Amino acid sequence: MDKITSGTGCGGDLTASSGGPVTSPNYPGNYGNNENCEWLITVPEGSIIRLTFDSFHTEGGYDFLTIYDGASDNATDYSIMSRLSGYHSQITPIISTSNTMFLRFTSNRWGSRQGFQFNYTSSTAGKCWDPGVPTNGNRDNNSNFTSGQTVRYTCMDGYQLLGTANITCQPNGTWSGATPGCGGNR
Repeated sequence: MDKITSGTGCGGDLTASSGGPVTSPNYPGNYGNNENCEWLITVPEGSIIRLTFDSFHTEGGYDFLTIYDGASDNATDYSIMSRLSGYHSQITPIISTSNTMFLRFTSNRWGSRQGFQFNYTSSTAGKCWDPGVPTNGNRDNNSNFTSGQTVRYTCMDGYQLLGTANITCQPNGTWSGATPGCGGNR
């Protein structure tokens, strides 16, 4: 079976360990009316999925992207992780608890916008993704980011830490806090 890594049509099965971009129909042009698109992301067993958005703009309150934690949207096998509509300049990464994620995009019969573009990456449960290094900042650890590991951030001379200096990788594959920034002159 071919591993599909990206999608530019209306839904599909995405089975590579990481992939994208995945877009709404006709992106970056406007999507159509009465869309009903479904994507199933499946990564290797024992992994979790991280969804990151490059852009998101749908008709607010009418056109929705619903993201489910699990393989479908039926009542015995899902939980809604996020229901997105409208314009979002930035969306916090969405992380599954299992190796499957189900997404459904629906639009109504009038009005449309540019839509969305996202990427996904898998990771082994018990590990966190690289939290990054802020501009004008440093971190003390560049290892494999396993559960329980703490990363300490500092800023270069002349810059002030904005946020928490220490974040810890939690067992569910998320960090205890956001990556801080380093801003302005002191």
